[in-house]
Amino acid sequence: MTFLRYQGQIDWEAVRKSGRRFAFIKATEGTTWVDPRLSANGRGADRAGLAVGYYHFFRAADPKTALEEAEAFWRAIRGLPFVLPPALDLEVVPSGTSPQALSRAVLAGLQAIEPRIEARPLLYSSLYFLQNRLEGR
Repeated sequence: MTFLRYQGQIDWEAVRKSGRRFAFIKATEGTTWVDPRLSANGRGADRAGLAVGYYHFFRAADPKTALEEAEAFWRAIRGLPFVLPPALDLEVVPSGTSPQALSRAVLAGLQAIEPRIEARPLLYSSLYFLQNRLEGR
């Protein structure tokens, strides 16, 4: 997997010609940050024939904030081409957040996205994080 976040303008045709068949594009982070190249990247990857998906870098510590993040994510990707389910990128634990609180927030975020896409969203994380930072290890 190749991460292209810091490459500026991406030549999506070259990405496809290199053998890649799909791209997950960072869309949002928290409740306010939207990648300024989101639309260009999504449409460019789609035009190049790549299967496109988007992800949200999740920072919520509680269900209310998770719903706000899910709404910001959905507003950012709505209308853009995608065939892969949207994903929550789970890598950080907000300071002072218990595994139980984080688990509730993650579940709220996933459940907020699911009915909008009529599919199950993905959870992108590491096995270590899932085993050691969430409730129900």
